[in-house]
Amino acid sequence: MINQLLENLDLINLKNSTTNTLSEGQLQRLGIAMAVVHQPKLILADEPTSSLDDNNCSRVLELLQKQAEASHANLIVITHDHRIKSKFQNILEL
Repeated sequence: MINQLLENLDLINLKNSTTNTLSEGQLQRLGIAMAVVHQPKLILADEPTSSLDDNNCSRVLELLQKQAEASHANLIVITHDHRIKSKFQNILEL
């Protein structure tokens, strides 16, 4: 499970790295992996794609949605990122 998550987030080659050697984007993706690895029933993602390029933004969003579906979890994403708004059915804008 862990290796698959790291591979999906393009982090598998950094598996044995220390956190102080990772970039901000790599740390953000690692945080996503850590948040879903235990298959929680509620996934709260606060700005999960804010520091990511378009490619990694898509990877993270796809992973979050697949993990939520696989574990029958509710996924709540808080974001200002207009790239991902269209990927959700239920949106609450404040």
